[in-house]
Amino acid sequence: MDDLTGKFAFVTGASRGIGREIALALAGASVDIAVGCRRTSQEAVDIARAIEAMGRRALVVPVDISDAAGAKEAARLARTLGPRGWYMS
Repeated sequence: MDDLTGKFAFVTGASRGIGREIALALAGASVDIAVGCRRTSQEAVDIARAIEAMGRRALVVPVDISDAAGAKEAARLARTLGPRGWYMS
């Protein structure tokens, strides 16, 4: 993966499974991560701490992506990691 220093990503489902692995891979490429999860959980906090241990910034953002208003608010919160730009794969 390219060096993505100065970018941030909002990864939904980042507290476990494939989303977790994507968040860690992006953090390994110097991306700050908004950890999107349905509910704040210990798993979400743990992945955020792991990302921070990699020298990146992390923010846990509860989001139900099936709710448009909630998703919009979650995106607004995630942007607090910016304004350094988005990375979208």
